[in-house]
Amino acid sequence: MPLLTLLLCLAPLPHNLCAKVDIQGTNLRIEAWFDNETPADGAKVKLLSNKKLLHEAVTDEKGLCSIPAPGAGSYTIDVNAGGGHRTEITFTIEAAVDEQTVGADKESVFQRRWLGAFTGLVIICFFTITTIYLKRKAKRMAAVSILFFMMMPLHADDSWTEFRGPNGSGIAPATCKPPTTWSEKENIRWKTAIHGKGWSSPVVLGNQIWITTAPEDGKELFAMCLDAHTGSIVYDIKVFDVAKPEFCHATNSYASCSPVIEPGRVYVHFGSYGTACLDTATGKKLWERRDFPCDHFRGPASSPAIFENLLILTFDGVDQQYLAAVNKDTGETVWKKTRSTDYMTSNGDNKKAYSTPGLFTINGQVQMVSPSAMATIAYNPRTGDELWSVRQGGMNAAARVLHGGGHFYFTTGDGPTNLIAVPDQGASQRPITWTNSKTVSKRSSPLLINGLIYMVSDAGIVTCLDAATGKEVWQKRYAGNFWASPIYADGKLYIPNQEGNTLVLAAGKEYKLLAENKLDIGCTASPAVVGNGLLLRTRTHLYRIEGK
Repeated sequence: MPLLTLLLCLAPLPHNLCAKVDIQGTNLRIEAWFDNETPADGAKVKLLSNKKLLHEAVTDEKGLCSIPAPGAGSYTIDVNAGGGHRTEITFTIEAAVDEQTVGADKESVFQRRWLGAFTGLVIICFFTITTIYLKRKAKRMAAVSILFFMMMPLHADDSWTEFRGPNGSGIAPATCKPPTTWSEKENIRWKTAIHGKGWSSPVVLGNQIWITTAPEDGKELFAMCLDAHTGSIVYDIKVFDVAKPEFCHATNSYASCSPVIEPGRVYVHFGSYGTACLDTATGKKLWERRDFPCDHFRGPASSPAIFENLLILTFDGVDQQYLAAVNKDTGETVWKKTRSTDYMTSNGDNKKAYSTPGLFTINGQVQMVSPSAMATIAYNPRTGDELWSVRQGGMNAAARVLHGGGHFYFTTGDGPTNLIAVPDQGASQRPITWTNSKTVSKRSSPLLINGLIYMVSDAGIVTCLDAATGKEVWQKRYAGNFWASPIYADGKLYIPNQEGNTLVLAAGKEYKLLAENKLDIGCTASPAVVGNGLLLRTRTHLYRIEGK
């Protein structure tokens, strides 16, 4: 059997897709999974040599596939799970030995992700020592050290590329370990004031954090970039002027749609007020669209999503309800699809929603699941064609869709407020497997972890459910108003409220409160992570919470 030597890349991976390769007989066996241990089913796998395609395959529901092992030489395995989730493994075939692993197992994935950061640290030390030896000047040494530190890329887990993270699940990378306790005087790496009012959540890639904001009157719409290391403001860009903003409810903001980021570009969206693509290196606006009409009535809140070469936009207003896909390189419309839902009312207020679509691959088919008022519809993201739908009632749906155990899970928003489970396979009109209407969150998105669903109601009731049955496992009430979505990191649930408190609970079938942390101001925006840091956007500041 061939000896396969893995050549690890020094650059950090842009997404949280993991992969490994094994030798099985005369074949290569590829396994792909996400950081939350979910198999990457339907991922496209290519074997390349000098960028030439040799073989390709698609992973099954377990995230596995096989392709013939090539002869001696250098090769690359390219794994693309869609939705911006992509990774590569480079290796060399040298000689014949016993069967062995080619790619990264789950322990070496961690090592690979830190290799770039470790290499950068070695470079810093080398240049620092060299500068001391040659120049004997402390100031010159510091300048060189700082320069290389700023140039050093963060490790691969410094990516939280869209609302609720890289796959919309709210689950942090396995290597992310935020602190359990903090206060205004403890475990605060930095704290930066943010002007205006905005409920958009931070997105992170490399050393950049992007958010949006706007003044209370909505006449100017901004995108801000912060340095992830220091919290300093890199860009504060006025993206749009708005002469006559429509009404925005006090509980919403003109900057509630979270950005989405990929290498070199960040996409900021303000509903019908405009969408723009910005160059992350310069802050320059590359393209904009301001011609998608929609009366949001109480302000926009649906965030964009990326699929392949498309930027997906959602417009569920009181006057019209549709989704649109634009070419993310040019901004040109690729498709536009009016919702087919029979709302059974002429009251436009009962037709609006604030959801962000989720992208999933089921048996090799990519599905874009988009909740709205009255119904949830799955589309082909490439064409906008409808695949299936389910009628669940309600309005103002805002939570991101979860997937696991052969089901999709989503909440219905207002009137009635339900959490429902729908099979991920079946007819074009899907049945509902189970419904739970007890203390379901109206605004925040739930979490799905190891067969358990965690959610927090607007009034502060935290509930753990069995995802297979919808039955309650435990429940606990807390004081305060909870609109931000919780996240999961290092075995813990992080749940902020509007009064400045963040609950830290142990995930599991047994209820356990680990800490309750207090900041000066509370959160409406949902948290994000960067490295071992927790990003909390309060109504006035952005915090990086991290132990020393």
